[in-house]
Amino acid sequence: MADGVTNAIETTARIGDPAALVFRFLNNNDTGPRFITTRGVDCYRVAAAMLLTLPGLPCVYNGDEVGAEFLPYDDVAIDWTDRHGLRDHFTRLIALRVQQPALHSREWMPLPVEPARPLFGYLRYRAAGGSPVLVLLNVSPAELDATVPLPDAFAGILGRGELTDLYARERIRVAVADHLTVPMPAWGIRILVPEGSDRDRERCITAQPTARPP
Repeated sequence: MADGVTNAIETTARIGDPAALVFRFLNNNDTGPRFITTRGVDCYRVAAAMLLTLPGLPCVYNGDEVGAEFLPYDDVAIDWTDRHGLRDHFTRLIALRVQQPALHSREWMPLPVEPARPLFGYLRYRAAGGSPVLVLLNVSPAELDATVPLPDAFAGILGRGELTDLYARERIRVAVADHLTVPMPAWGIRILVPEGSDRDRERCITAQPTARPP
């Protein structure tokens, strides 16, 4: 997954207008069966986290926030029953995107996280400075440890032994050597900022999304 997503983003950056925001989506009226239908709810949660933490303009298509599975050209009304607790998931991710300047910047850096097959990791940051955000995604049903090499420019900020996971609303201990070792739950989502960011942690718990940044 990591190589495919990285190649797609970098190819778009090379051939597109550098001033444009790329429109990103999991579903639209021409994609056929919904992502949740073809890949399941666990994978869908992780994919939604990726959608809302990558650079670009994310689309939450009609019914995505409750896991709707209808086909858009069928004459069927959307069932707005939230059977999978997805509304809270989307609300939390959108709130974090609003609150964290790094998540609505245009800058990102993919990382060679291991084990590579089930994991995808990248840094979101601002060229003008400020707190970076480390995003780690586990697209497998296995709990595992992610090995994350950090570029020198970020090692001193994120490599201090403890990080705040804004998505899980907790602080986690990470092993530090020439890389980070981060525990990943099954189908896990980590949105990590430097330890000590109490104000960010409190905001992620209480705030609701108020805007839709690029």
